[in-house]
Amino acid sequence: MKREATRRRCLWMPVTLAFGLWTVVFSQARGDDVPQFHEVVNRHFDRWTHGEQGVLTERRVKELVLHPEIKGAEAAAIASIHSYQHKVGREAHVLTRNFLLTNHTENTNLRRDQAASGANLSHNFAEFFKHIKTAPRKAFAVDRPSLDSISQGHLGDCYFIAAVGAQTHRSPDPFLRLIQPNDDRSYEIRFPNGKQVIVPIMTDAQLALGSNAGNQGIWLNLLEIAAGIVEERERKAAGELPLDTLGGGGDSVFSIQLLTGHKALKHVIRPAVNGQHPPPAEQEVPVLATQISQVIDDGFKHRRLVCCGIGDWTVPPGLIKKHQYAIFGLNQGHIEIWNPWGHNYNFKPKGPPGMQHGYPTAAGRFFMPVHDFVRVFGAVNIESGQPLK
Repeated sequence: MKREATRRRCLWMPVTLAFGLWTVVFSQARGDDVPQFHEVVNRHFDRWTHGEQGVLTERRVKELVLHPEIKGAEAAAIASIHSYQHKVGREAHVLTRNFLLTNHTENTNLRRDQAASGANLSHNFAEFFKHIKTAPRKAFAVDRPSLDSISQGHLGDCYFIAAVGAQTHRSPDPFLRLIQPNDDRSYEIRFPNGKQVIVPIMTDAQLALGSNAGNQGIWLNLLEIAAGIVEERERKAAGELPLDTLGGGGDSVFSIQLLTGHKALKHVIRPAVNGQHPPPAEQEVPVLATQISQVIDDGFKHRRLVCCGIGDWTVPPGLIKKHQYAIFGLNQGHIEIWNPWGHNYNFKPKGPPGMQHGYPTAAGRFFMPVHDFVRVFGAVNIESGQPLK
């Protein structure tokens, strides 16, 4: 699938709790020392804009994201500002103190990585601050990674987190081998496809911008930065932060190949017709269902990673368009699917499960009949047994 067509695919992510509830949760967890976004901006703005004529440019914010001495609440504020600038684009290239201190309408019902009509600066700041304060600062704070705490962050990298989730479900052990600490507190990431990357000491702002693995450590954030560096090199995207490069949207074919060292094959369900991707005709559904079942079943017999994606078309309630998922199995005509929003995402249909009301979802996982699957999803990407080299 072409990059241009997929850059917009993953620009959707749920914010499941309103700001007021987040504030209560944060206050209970951290006491009364939770700062406010406007307080942090007032305290640090002059230093942030030193030499910039009193405005905060996108270039300057990128520098601050990578500044190792910016920590805690200040880093959360910088991450929130950068997230806004990156999503909105040229319109937010230069920001003033007055703009940042204005009480903007905060639309917290939008997906996290969608270009929001509201700035959501305070809401995102509070979420980022919690992430910074609670994340263990070692690659692995548990014996083995698990799906329990994984959730996609504000980046549009569902195509990468889906593949990470598929690998974690199959076996998380490869992650323990490919992430190696260095004496200078950097990490060397040795991907199975032969790519090797050095990830410098992670800043608090980088941590905040990435996905969340809860109490498991920063292994997921390290993988995101490393994958972004690889993609940045391949695209020659000079001037972008690696996380921004990864978060621009993409295809899980890239991610599967990066994580396994094997070629990934795309099985298209909805081919393009005059720039559109129409659903299959009803008489085609049984044939497609049989074909996709065979592909998925064969993949799991050989312990392959399998992912799938939805394009920009109407979907049943609870499913997300322009989004990619992992497939965990096939059982009695039902496909087990995992949304990389992970433990943050649950959905309860308002009627019988199916195309009309959606499918019960717990911690991102749900089951979908194969015949419904081929009506909704656009493609299945599956790891092959063929090495890339």
